[in-house]
Amino acid sequence: MTYTILVVIVMIAASGFIAYWGDILGRRMGKKRLTLFNLRPRHTAIVITTITGMIISTLVIGAAVSFNAEFRKGFFQYGQILKSRRLLAKENVELAIRGKQLRAEVARQRKELQSARKDAAVAKAQRDKVQSYVTKLQREIAERQKELAELSKRADAAQDELNQRRSEVKLVLADLRKAEESLKRAQEDVARTEEQLGVAQAKLEATQAKLAEEMSGGTKVADYVVRLRTSELAFRQGDELARDIIDPFQSSFELRRDVYSLLERASRRAVEGGAIAGDNGRAVNVIFRQTAGEEGLILVGNETTWVDKAVQRIASSDSEVLVQVVCAMTTLPNAQVPVEIRLYKNNLIYKKGDKIADAKVDGGQSEGHILIALNNLLQSDVAKAAMRAGVVPVAGADPRATLGDNREAQADEILRLMAQIKSMDATADVCVYATSDIRAADSINTSNIRFAVAGAK
Repeated sequence: MTYTILVVIVMIAASGFIAYWGDILGRRMGKKRLTLFNLRPRHTAIVITTITGMIISTLVIGAAVSFNAEFRKGFFQYGQILKSRRLLAKENVELAIRGKQLRAEVARQRKELQSARKDAAVAKAQRDKVQSYVTKLQREIAERQKELAELSKRADAAQDELNQRRSEVKLVLADLRKAEESLKRAQEDVARTEEQLGVAQAKLEATQAKLAEEMSGGTKVADYVVRLRTSELAFRQGDELARDIIDPFQSSFELRRDVYSLLERASRRAVEGGAIAGDNGRAVNVIFRQTAGEEGLILVGNETTWVDKAVQRIASSDSEVLVQVVCAMTTLPNAQVPVEIRLYKNNLIYKKGDKIADAKVDGGQSEGHILIALNNLLQSDVAKAAMRAGVVPVAGADPRATLGDNREAQADEILRLMAQIKSMDATADVCVYATSDIRAADSINTSNIRFAVAGAK
């Protein structure tokens, strides 16, 4: 830029100098009346001035061409420059249009970029969510693998235990074969015993004949009646001595073991009541009672036979069986108690929340009357409803034996209920509901029932 300015200044100064010098030259030639090319002096001065101007233009152009490459290029390539300019102008228009299109495309792509960024943000959030879920799944997989390893260890331990149980089963089978052999020998003994029973039956018939003869006199019958009236009975007919729930899905050996175990418990209970052991080593003897019409047919035979029948019936059941040992005949002290085995399916009688019974109790009565009414509700209404539904009662037992270990808590519940009804001072509806599932073998008491009290409608 500085170089160009300097050249322009020099050219202006040179042009001024040449003009000045040409003017002086023209005046001098005019004064001296010089001629050139036979022209008049005035015309000669005009030519000189013109030539001077031409020299100025030539010098200016030559200096510009010599000293400025851009001017030289523009001077010699002016046509091409104009043509290039037109082409460039056309290209500028096209480029402007293209630039506008590109700016529109850039704007569109910016919008798409913003949309893509939003989608990317959503995708990133989803990815983070999926990643966290994958991490959670990986932790769960690790935990499951640990559990699987633990289960594998347990399975190995169970397999070892199974192998041990198989060995034990082999031993039990060996014992079972021995037991079968013993049973066979016992059956042979039974046959011999039955023969002896026949002999004993003959003796019994003779004794009965003699007894009938004596009964004609009425002496011993009177003594027996007096003894029966004056003596305290050990057990009455229908009294329960023992009960238990037996799983039918066992081997016959295990079922028979459970039945005899129950008979042993009944025997201990009979001894506590004053009975004595008989020939079978127990204070109870199983008989078979069958009702035919209005008469009771009692079959007294080999106890093993009736136990086997009970075992067969238990084994044929498809659910748990309640086995009840009940006194078959009224028994005096110092005698063996004849018992019968009663079997019941231990079905579900009441589900949790089922209504068992209800009654109306007058809260305006005294506390004693309210307690009696509540006692009648439990011992009469609830007991009868439960028996009709299928609950097997404990016959002849001390009622306190069915209350369990929390007798005081149950007594407190009855007293609380009595106070609630008393505070109403009006007739109340008392409903009894099951608080848990009650089966045929369960005893109903305040541990598995609840009372709901409301004003009578």
